[in-house]
Amino acid sequence: MALSTVAAAPAPTIMPTEAPICEGGHGLFLPFPGSTEHELPKGLMVVAYLVGMLWVFMGVGIIADIFMGAIEVITSKEVEVTAKDGTTVTVKVWNATVANLTLMALGSSAPEIILSVLEITANNFYSGDLGPSTIVGSAAFNLLMITAVCVSCFEDGEGRKIVDMNVFTVTASFSIWAYVWLIVVLVMPPTPDVCSFYEGLLTFLFFPLVVELAYLADRGYFSSQKVAPASHVVDSGGDYKTAEAAEALKKLDGLNLTNEEKARLMVSITPSSKPSRAALRMQATRMMSGGRRVVAPPPSNKLLDEFQKRGSKNPQFFFADHEGQQTSKYAILESNPILAVHVMRFPATGSATIKFKTVELPGGAKAGEDFEATEGVLEFADGETTKDINVKVMDDEAVEDDEAFQVHIYDCSMQGAELADGGIAEITIVDDDEPGEIGFDKDVAELVLKESTGKYMLRVKRFNGSNGTLTVKYKTDCEKLKTMPEGDARLAQPGLDFEATEGVLEFGPGEIEKLVPIVVLDDKMPEPKTVKFDVVLFDCVGPSDRACLTDTIISQITIVNDENTQAIMDLAKKLQAEMDEKYSPETSSWSQQFADAMTIEEEEDGSPPGHMTIVLHYITLPWKLVFATCPPTSYGGGWVCFCVALIMIGCVTGFIGDLAELFGCSLGIPDQITAITFVALGTSLPDTFASKAAAVGDDSADAAIGNVTGSNAVNVFLGLGLPWLMAGAYWDLGTHSDEEVELWNSKYAEMPGYLSELAKDGKVAFAVPAGSLGPSVTIFVCCAILCLALLYYRRVTCGMELGGPKSSANLHAGIMVGLWLVYIIGSILVQ
Repeated sequence: MALSTVAAAPAPTIMPTEAPICEGGHGLFLPFPGSTEHELPKGLMVVAYLVGMLWVFMGVGIIADIFMGAIEVITSKEVEVTAKDGTTVTVKVWNATVANLTLMALGSSAPEIILSVLEITANNFYSGDLGPSTIVGSAAFNLLMITAVCVSCFEDGEGRKIVDMNVFTVTASFSIWAYVWLIVVLVMPPTPDVCSFYEGLLTFLFFPLVVELAYLADRGYFSSQKVAPASHVVDSGGDYKTAEAAEALKKLDGLNLTNEEKARLMVSITPSSKPSRAALRMQATRMMSGGRRVVAPPPSNKLLDEFQKRGSKNPQFFFADHEGQQTSKYAILESNPILAVHVMRFPATGSATIKFKTVELPGGAKAGEDFEATEGVLEFADGETTKDINVKVMDDEAVEDDEAFQVHIYDCSMQGAELADGGIAEITIVDDDEPGEIGFDKDVAELVLKESTGKYMLRVKRFNGSNGTLTVKYKTDCEKLKTMPEGDARLAQPGLDFEATEGVLEFGPGEIEKLVPIVVLDDKMPEPKTVKFDVVLFDCVGPSDRACLTDTIISQITIVNDENTQAIMDLAKKLQAEMDEKYSPETSSWSQQFADAMTIEEEEDGSPPGHMTIVLHYITLPWKLVFATCPPTSYGGGWVCFCVALIMIGCVTGFIGDLAELFGCSLGIPDQITAITFVALGTSLPDTFASKAAAVGDDSADAAIGNVTGSNAVNVFLGLGLPWLMAGAYWDLGTHSDEEVELWNSKYAEMPGYLSELAKDGKVAFAVPAGSLGPSVTIFVCCAILCLALLYYRRVTCGMELGGPKSSANLHAGIMVGLWLVYIIGSILVQ
């Protein structure tokens, strides 16, 4: 280790460090209390400094929120690239893991990091107690308390599991190593209580090392399975959330809604893109102070439930065969005097009446000659499903063709009742006693159905007779279509394009039509689609050998995509763009920022702001107005706002340092204890809400837990590495005057150990007396290892790190809280 001695050449005169603020010195901004204030009651001073510190914490949270907005704009940049297959895909410029460990970690830990840098520079490169202890205390709170909150915030049985263990292993390992390294530097021989320039440089270089290793882990270099490039693709086309939209549209089938209503529903029930860590932290701060939201509400079925209630199927009345299946075609032999026409309803709830009448058809059967005209009212009691209309047929000796007439149902007493097939059934009077032939009408021999059709009732008819009972088998089939010329429509896939089905149809005496339910499956994808399959009739069995099939026993069905789907998706895309703009963290003008600062937003559920939100808004309003002067995030791609906000965070953090010391002075507690409790809690509170939101809103635990471990490592490597590098360079590489060397020797000559030896030799170095920090870090490392071991135990026993059975989740969260208390109490005892 290079230790500086007195230089022969004259050196710049460095003013000696002032007395500590508690001993009448001066902080970065605030002086020791004057005589008037000093005479105030001690309890009043404690309250005043505590309130002031809390108010400044709110201020640093708000400017950190703006800082995070700039980071969000910077890291959300996207570019279009051309893949090897020629398709255009959109990818993010910033890798998510790299963004989390660099800019976003800096954003969430900026107060702690800047506090440490300011303390070093304001102290003339002498080490202070507040910065390092705040970083260790914040790490303890992050890992133990935030993890406890995330473990216990789920309903019984619900939870999240870490998916990318490679990245987590890297960040978790370095989150432990960072604090072990502090022990190595400050406690271990040969240079305890001293941090050399090279140790400071190595501490700082661990930061790019952990970023690089985490990036390689994210890309799959430490796994046998490489990460597919597609996993980093944002979008592979211009369609609105294609896969999610497909699932959303399926939930809307059967609802009588307009395209606009379907688009609104799609947006409300489709998950938005996962909010970043920056957005979640901003949201946490703004929810506390009534600021404009930057995270869209989570997917909700509230609107879907409302439309389902409004658009639920109305009661239906329909004609049916003897098996209760819907039909609209009947036949009766002249020799059969009465035909019972079944009228059914669904659901069979409540009492209802419906009128009926027989109606002649032009050129068809005549009332009074071929059938007896009738009309009346059918009365359904509550729970009653079926009523019959008895139609009388007149037999004559004349030889004539088959003749038809209709039965109509109308004027239902139930409001909104629907009449299938228009409430019309057609009855054919058959003049012979043939059993008939079974087949498809020519108009359904080739059908084109849109994929949005859902269930289609394919009509199978009985021709040239209706005497006796006939059965015929049917099935969906693609065998005959396999010989289609290349280039034609592809074969439909059962389970993908349609539901495979088969069965037996039974035509009773007088029945001339049956319905085969064909279910078309809609993947909701807007791509062009033309697929085919057949419905085949076979094995007709009747009362005599005369029962047979017609020539048309195959109905070829072609499924095409529905252009209406694309229309709905286009509308949803527009609505989503409007929502993205509403919740965008980007600001484009100072007027917008001042308007946002003055506005109190409604609660997340859309209700008016609560009393506490209003109170906090007015308490923080001065901060909001001051920080609204920060350049909008749209300027310079977010970098202008980034730099200015960083400077503002530094200024506010200076006040935090001064107030924390004054608060400790008033209570008579050391700076280390103030730092690991009050300061660490104040700077970490927004991260608590952000991690909880990430845990609940994400489908894995990676964002919630991985961000904690990554941030803890970055806190040391940046928050201590940077100031230690600066101070190490100053003491080891610079030249120092006699006055400065004498001041250094007087400060450390009486300290036992290595520092006193340096003072006796007339040498100087960057002194970082371990004191209570060494034992405090050691306690934290032990608690951190136990916490990570507990997370691994939960992964093995519960199958997930977060949540799971409520009893075990609460128990393990309680253990983590207990570990944090052990750290706090242990750190106090070693003072």
